Amino acid sequence: MFTEFKAQLPQYLAARRPRATVRTLADVIEVSKRDGVQLPPLEQAQQKGDISGESYQRALSHIRQLSRSDGIDDAVQAHRLDALISPAMGPAWSFAEEEKLDVFLPRGMLLTSDAVLLRCAYAYEQATHHRKPPPPRV
Repeated sequence: MFTEFKAQLPQYLAARRPRATVRTLADVIEVSKRDGVQLPPLEQAQQKGDISGESYQRALSHIRQLSRSDGIDDAVQAHRLDALISPAMGPAWSFAEEEKLDVFLPRGMLLTSDAVLLRCAYAYEQATHHRKPPPPRV
């Protein structure tokens, strides 16, 4: 993740602010330090190699194998699954600062309109009665 962040940040910054002087992760870290802000995760990312490096490519290949042919893809095919469902990390979403901000914050999952997943969610709700309607807005 850090390796990819380091590699993709320059393209992101160039697309968002083409005239900005901050163009790389090293630039972001330098400006942050000048402002007295410590960003250990960014400094950790800066220490990573390039995405074309052998170490990264080997790790990427291994992760793809575990998550695809030896993982989710294999389980879906072997068990003829329509969907995989797992718990979210807390509510699927919430509004920042008690709805005072116009910021919508997803947490631990993404919403989907896929009909199969909606049918699965409805069946789960009906079977478990875990869903509790939100209280009325005041």
